[in-house]
Amino acid sequence: ELLLKGTGVHKNIEEALKFIKMSIDKGNINAMYQYGLMLLFGDVIEINKVEAAKYLKMSADKGQIDSMLTYGKMKFYGDGIPADKEEGIKYIKKSADEGNCEAMLIYGRKHLFGEEGIPINKQEGIKYIKMAADKGNEEAIFDYGRYLEVGEYMRVNKKEAAKYYQIAVSKGNDCAMNNYGLMLLNGYGVPMDKKEGLRLIKMSAEKGNTEGMFNYAVMLENGVNVPINKKEALRYLKMSADKGHTGAMHNYGMLLLKGKRTPEIEKEALKYFKMSADAGSDISLYQLGSMHLTGDVVEKNIEKAAQYFKLSADKGNILSM
Repeated sequence: ELLLKGTGVHKNIEEALKFIKMSIDKGNINAMYQYGLMLLFGDVIEINKVEAAKYLKMSADKGQIDSMLTYGKMKFYGDGIPADKEEGIKYIKKSADEGNCEAMLIYGRKHLFGEEGIPINKQEGIKYIKMAADKGNEEAIFDYGRYLEVGEYMRVNKKEAAKYYQIAVSKGNDCAMNNYGLMLLNGYGVPMDKKEGLRLIKMSAEKGNTEGMFNYAVMLENGVNVPINKKEALRYLKMSADKGHTGAMHNYGMLLLKGKRTPEIEKEALKYFKMSADAGSDISLYQLGSMHLTGDVVEKNIEKAAQYFKLSADKGNILSM
């Protein structure tokens, strides 16, 4: 490894590979894993996934838990080798059972959602996600907290959800910042703390979380726990919208039209209403129908208005019915 990186010695890839192979010949499972990764990702040597799978499986069968996961994923998805989902999930589970947090999360999600042909088993899925969470996996901590908060796959337990969210927040998870911030802001299952709730939602927004940006923008637009600031609200709504948040797309268009209008601003608002409608927003479909009905921003067109209203109504929008 020192020769590969040139740490304290002259970098010599050929010599490094020779020592790695010697170590493999002596049965070193970590050397097998390292060499397998090098072949898998083309690190220093040419990519050869068939050979990579051979060394990863060899290492996995000798007890290297990271090899179990990597080989399991290759086999499950058919990454450079023939796919075998049963074989793949077996190695992923073995890695999880030996303590690999990422494997726990992958195995748990596949059973929770029934992904890639794996039969749904909610009890098994939650069990492994909780295992990953309790071992410190950030994604699993957030997921488990969210399931507890909304009662998805288990009974609602907001107090326990808050505990997991707090841990995820301490690890820098922006989704947890938003969710826990909302709990604090509204006193959902925890003592109300508007100052801390606002701080966390703003932090989530500043880290680029789409929900955080949307929620913070709504607060800025309406003066909820913060002074009204339409300019900042527009900025956060646009950032959220540009990351795919349909509610932000719609609200951005609406807020643009509430201000001083110019042809450019109207064109921008229309663009985001269409983006939101194309993403399936019933309220944006209704808005486009209303605009075509009255000739606001667009040329009046009763036929187009009716089409938008029908699409919106078919999605359950009462105003369009």
